[in-house]
Amino acid sequence: MILLKICVLEKKNGSNKLTEEAVKEIYLSNIPYNKLAKMFNVSKTTIYHIKHKIYWKWFTDELDERGK
Repeated sequence: MILLKICVLEKKNGSNKLTEEAVKEIYLSNIPYNKLAKMFNVSKTTIYHIKHKIYWKWFTDELDERGK
């Protein structure tokens, strides 16, 4: 899986640090949380929340519906 760090810097609505593409990469990744956090310059808690559909639920649900 290729991680697209470039997408992290793009802001979607002024408050999000991650783009949809970055969230998709995080959600589908098997890389340990601490490494993902460093790669995307976010906290391990943010990674956990994405993986467990606490943050970006609408988007991760969409990924699951589309079969990832």
